[in-house]
Amino acid sequence: MFLLTACGQSIQKSKYTIIDVSEQPIKHQIMASALVENCHYIPLETTAESVIGEVQILKPVQDGFFIMDRFKQLSYFGADGRFFNRIARKGGGPGEYVNLLGFDVSHDDKILYLHDNSNQILLYTFDNEFLHSIKLNKNVNGILKTSWGYICYYDPLLTFGKETAVLVTLDNDGNELNVLQYRKVDIEHFSPYVASPVLKNMNGKYYYYPPYQDTLYSVHVDKILPEYVFPKGKYSIAIEELATLDESRAARARGLILDGFAVDSLHLFFTGRFQNNPEMYLYNFASKKLIGISEIANDIDNSFNFTPRQIYQNQWIEYKNAFEILEESKELPAALKNLKPDDNPVIRISKLIQ
Repeated sequence: MFLLTACGQSIQKSKYTIIDVSEQPIKHQIMASALVENCHYIPLETTAESVIGEVQILKPVQDGFFIMDRFKQLSYFGADGRFFNRIARKGGGPGEYVNLLGFDVSHDDKILYLHDNSNQILLYTFDNEFLHSIKLNKNVNGILKTSWGYICYYDPLLTFGKETAVLVTLDNDGNELNVLQYRKVDIEHFSPYVASPVLKNMNGKYYYYPPYQDTLYSVHVDKILPEYVFPKGKYSIAIEELATLDESRAARARGLILDGFAVDSLHLFFTGRFQNNPEMYLYNFASKKLIGISEIANDIDNSFNFTPRQIYQNQWIEYKNAFEILEESKELPAALKNLKPDDNPVIRISKLIQ
């Protein structure tokens, strides 16, 4: 992790919500039935053509799921788990990627935006038709498709020791619109562990979380606004500690980093770590109540416990490898009776209690 001294050129005052996780007691266990109405399972089809590795990114769409796995291949599965196709392929030709870093989805247009480390965004249809590419002029850590174009996070290590634009908005052709945040990496507060920022499109808003900071921002074409502030408390990391951390485990053990977050119209769900132990939090916007959770025990069907990854249309979406399900489950639901250890991962969709 490296410390970045920042000045937010376009950060403006706004009404934000303070969520004090430092004072929130963590319940050792909570029952899934207190949070979830029902759930169903989607085994992903496993054939020679459709086999995938460990899931790195999953994005739900109206009729299925797009999944990028650890082999950096992008696959399209239907809502019933049936395999549709692979998107793009590795190579050096037009429409091919060198090393896929991530992707985003336009639901209305049914277009995929593949982020390659050759500083390109490759545009594909859901049917795997290559449209065109957009060349970026800097090394990009993350992209997010927006209504105006893109949000991009640039790697400040390329201008080590100098203040540089890191969070910018681009138009649909990749031209810079606005710089939203500058940062600087200096040798005094540098550590080899690099934590990437989190960019997400949720509930009609674009969100940005800079690792190890205490604020989750909403991003607009010309500004970023604080939306949720998490007072550090027990999660604080002193600057002098950052300078001496030399491995990711130490960094993650000493302070709060949001491993993930999800927002819908009713909830903010986020996960973090303290002293290398995972912690989950669920914040209800209506009641303004915060629940701290160390484990969501499965009392619904006695299969594996709940570890939500994201919220989509008031549903938790999870994915888990087949061998882990077989190892952890006390019972298997009917949809997984024929599951084999080397099968593709399984998706669980759980409807949240409103």
